[in-house]
Amino acid sequence: MVRLEMLYRKLLLQLNKLQTRAVDIEAKSGSVEPWRTRYMTESLIQDSWHTWCSFVRELIISSCTGCFTRNGSIIPARIANNSWQRLGYEARQAVYGGKISPGRLLRSLRLEPTWGDQKNIIPILSVLEPGNKNELISAFGLPLRGPRHLQIVRNACMHKHGESMMDIRTIQIYYLGSNIKQPCDLVWHIEAASNQTAIFRWLDDLKIIADVGTSIP
Repeated sequence: MVRLEMLYRKLLLQLNKLQTRAVDIEAKSGSVEPWRTRYMTESLIQDSWHTWCSFVRELIISSCTGCFTRNGSIIPARIANNSWQRLGYEARQAVYGGKISPGRLLRSLRLEPTWGDQKNIIPILSVLEPGNKNELISAFGLPLRGPRHLQIVRNACMHKHGESMMDIRTIQIYYLGSNIKQPCDLVWHIEAASNQTAIFRWLDDLKIIADVGTSIP
């Protein structure tokens, strides 16, 4: 059985490395060409989002296959097919509202839903029903903006058009400053509520959610 302590430590190590990268990019931003800062920032955002989605996937799948929480509680495995192919299929159907048929499997990881998307997590947990479903819903439902804002900026960086910039403008109200020419510019703005640079606030939010999600019940 998977120990969520190990999963949590792995995430912390990855997030700490991302924070170190962010410090380095911010320190060099005034001495390199703007395109280099933009490139490094977009890479940082992409890696941060991928890290988070991978963690959420591992946490939910481990909860379904059986695991030990960080406080030593045992989460028993579902009495069902707990292969990643079956879990991925059920998760995909949950997100897209499709009928769940017995025996169906996913044939490719590319067909899995976006695990880190907050609007997907509750439907996925409600269908998969791991033993710690309610506790995970509570953890991912914490009133923290980090995951959603990280996703919005990541998507806008990957798909630059008027609509994605409108998404950036929508969340800009939570940050100080107004000079946003590229989606990644928001990364270096200050969040008004915490007085932290956005990227550091987002990564801290991910740590908080992971801490709660791997500790309970």
